Amino acid sequence: MTDGRFMRTGSLNKPPQVLLTAVSSLETDHMMGDSKIPEFLSEMWAKYQKLQADFKYQGRSNDRLYQADYDHVSDEKTCESCDRTRLIHLPDREQCNPVVHYGIIASGNQVMKHGITRDRLGADLDVLCFEMEAAGLMDGFLCLVI
Repeated sequence: MTDGRFMRTGSLNKPPQVLLTAVSSLETDHMMGDSKIPEFLSEMWAKYQKLQADFKYQGRSNDRLYQADYDHVSDEKTCESCDRTRLIHLPDREQCNPVVHYGIIASGNQVMKHGITRDRLGADLDVLCFEMEAAGLMDGFLCLVI
């Protein structure tokens, strides 16, 4: 970051075509309503019951989204002390199955904590989200960031 602005320093290698083709096929299946993710998760939880605590939907009360201009309590690891008046009301979901979003993921060398900057860069760069780990892998390991 220079003068409070993010600076693009390069780009990562493109994932291998075989992975891009596989993702395109999955995306088509999901658009047609043929996602097997709920089935796979049910099988996983039946076989490995201890994983439910970390990987099962924790309920609507834990599904919180704060306004982008809200700066969270910086010393806390959770949002228990955050200002709940800054929550965005989310409509009830028809189902609790995971939803897969397809698109570009930006990679950076620091955590994206500032919501307004995140939203601006997301719009400017047409990216879905930001991550920090793939930059160390992508150029030396054939993979796809998910």
